Amino acid sequence: MFSIIKKRFWYDWIFVAIRTLWMVIIISASFIKPSLIDASFWVLFSFAFVVYLVPLIAWCRNADWYLAVDVMAAGGFHLYLAYTAPELLWSFVLLVMNIGLASNRRTYVWTGILCGIILPALNGWIAGRLPYEFIVSNGFGFAIGFTFNILIQSHKQALIIHEQKLLLEQHIERIEELTLMEERSRLSHELHDTIGHTLTSLIVGVESLRSSVPNSQIERI
Repeated sequence: MFSIIKKRFWYDWIFVAIRTLWMVIIISASFIKPSLIDASFWVLFSFAFVVYLVPLIAWCRNADWYLAVDVMAAGGFHLYLAYTAPELLWSFVLLVMNIGLASNRRTYVWTGILCGIILPALNGWIAGRLPYEFIVSNGFGFAIGFTFNILIQSHKQALIIHEQKLLLEQHIERIEELTLMEERSRLSHELHDTIGHTLTSLIVGVESLRSSVPNSQIERI
């Protein structure tokens, strides 16, 4: 579990914070204005805790079925609130923002339709209110979450490009070092061969002079 937490980034904690804020609002309303809720506190708390925790665990594990779980859990709970506590239906927008934040280009159509249109309309119908305000607020919340997700993906791509650039620069520096070492080695071999050739030529030249130099001068040479 600790390793999972360590892998999270700052924007992941925003996801957790929004979800936790939603839970705090539901529990606080039960204590501050219990008249708003026509249901047992423990039933409401248990239902809300399951809605809070189960999708969060799926999200932490990067499960492919997280979105489906969260949409069903959040939608089911707020349909229940439409019967028992219609004044708290506005809190659905927080979970919708989270769902938008976790959606991508392959899933945003069905999650957006469900969370931005169908479920808010059902909530309004069950609560006996016009659905338009719920559709507008939840649609706007989903748009905020999904827009933030796009910004996060752009940020991740920028980080990847930056890391690849640094890696490429390291490879270029290494290639330059190897090229310089190879050039030095080549020059060293050429210098060694040149000196060896010069010394050999000098020795051969000296030996060739032995026949034309008097014996008295050989020792001096």
